[in-house]
Amino acid sequence: LSFSYKWLGEKKTHTYALPDFPGYSRDKHNDEKLVAKLAEVLSQADIVCGHNSTRFDDPTVNTRLLLHGHMPQLPFKVIDTCKWARRVLKLPSNKLDDIGEYFGLGRKLKHTGKHLWLACMNGDRKAFKLMKRYNAQDVVLLEKVYLKMLPYIKLPKIKTLK
Repeated sequence: LSFSYKWLGEKKTHTYALPDFPGYSRDKHNDEKLVAKLAEVLSQADIVCGHNSTRFDDPTVNTRLLLHGHMPQLPFKVIDTCKWARRVLKLPSNKLDDIGEYFGLGRKLKHTGKHLWLACMNGDRKAFKLMKRYNAQDVVLLEKVYLKMLPYIKLPKIKTLK
């Protein structure tokens, strides 16, 4: 339906949803252009940070990439803040919203739950607007959680060009 990203330290959060691409009016369930944009973004990354991404986001993205004929988006490394929270912290909850609140970093944007996803799937543009705000807030909160946890995260080695 949509995705958001930002480069570490960049102020702007980039958000894309199905209605942002040509052809949406004709086929509200065709995510080919959205997936192509995501593949383009991932191909530029050395490290991708997510929360619970190795269990949810990564397999979901891989499935959509494969469906639309895109090659795996390697060789970026993945940092999953949920995995690191479980590994090195003892928190009451490892949900992104709860970690953000626990450390005073902020909260996820409240929404209508699964009804938001269903409204987007039915083509409700107002719902997509809320979904994009929700995604953007998730990315902002994730960056804050990542930076807070950074001293406890073993960063992957990446090759740099000289």
